[in-house]
Amino acid sequence: MMMNCNSSGFRCLLFSALWLFSLNGAFGATIQNAFYQRMQVEDFASIREYFSGIEHHPRKQMVVRTTPEAKNGLYFVLELSAPAEVRAVRLSWIPSNAKDITVIIFELEGAPSGRELLLGLTGTDEPVRGVRPLAWKIDLLGEGGTVLDSHESFLWRMP
Repeated sequence: MMMNCNSSGFRCLLFSALWLFSLNGAFGATIQNAFYQRMQVEDFASIREYFSGIEHHPRKQMVVRTTPEAKNGLYFVLELSAPAEVRAVRLSWIPSNAKDITVIIFELEGAPSGRELLLGLTGTDEPVRGVRPLAWKIDLLGEGGTVLDSHESFLWRMP
């Protein structure tokens, strides 16, 4: 994009800002925010599921669980900047009742179409009540396992 910025500084600034804004999605999604919370079956209940028996999520949300049929568990909620070509998510975390790092890779059946991704530690992977993550790191993985973006807790960065 070539532009003569000598004629109007404001116009040049405006076009530059719009051009940079348009590139935001070109480099893929980034993790804007991440947090964890315990969730139960009731948190996922919807009228549509009640009548059809099939779990339904809003368009903006993708839910992936270690045990797909179990809903109760500890979920890491990722807020993405935009839908992305994410193939998998690697969750590395240290439970409060252990010193070793636990690594779980969530394979995605399709790229998230929305901006919210819920990663559930459910079934036999669900931590016992009272156990919480001390530190954690989440990597969005693209084609071939390339890291598209990472987000980590404050304690993960500690030596």
